[in-house]
Amino acid sequence: MKIIKLFCALMFCFLVGSSCAIAQKKIGAIENGLPVLRTDESRIKNFLVTSGYAAVESINIATDNKVYVLQIIVVSKDGTRALLAKKLLNEGGSLIIDNESVGNDLMYKHTCSGNPCSNCDFTGTFDIGCKCGKETNGRCNHTVSSELSFPYPEFYAAIAN
Repeated sequence: MKIIKLFCALMFCFLVGSSCAIAQKKIGAIENGLPVLRTDESRIKNFLVTSGYAAVESINIATDNKVYVLQIIVVSKDGTRALLAKKLLNEGGSLIIDNESVGNDLMYKHTCSGNPCSNCDFTGTFDIGCKCGKETNGRCNHTVSSELSFPYPEFYAAIAN
């Protein structure tokens, strides 16, 4: 009976995927209370540049109130900066990235544009926004979209340790 239950649980994981270990990869760890990226950054950068971005400015894991988010700032070929954000799971101090693209596990793309501001920057961890860094009366427009077309399988293969 236990074998049948285990088989059914594995089949559920296979079909649904989002919370099953087979659909996850360890990408970081919590060390001395701080999140640390534990994958080869050059693999992520190479993958994103090969996928069409002109450059990758930064890769880090941000945290706020026990929420951990992989944040990657990329630059498109037209010079537009964007922040790609993906919520991570904390499993006993290991930070896990889930490769399913359903529900709250989507990767989100944030952009900021000046209105009028010549230097917009991103703020926040999971509740991401924009701020104007130079002009005291400047504003930034914030847009967010889910990256439904993001090539998840290739991305996870690229970051495999």
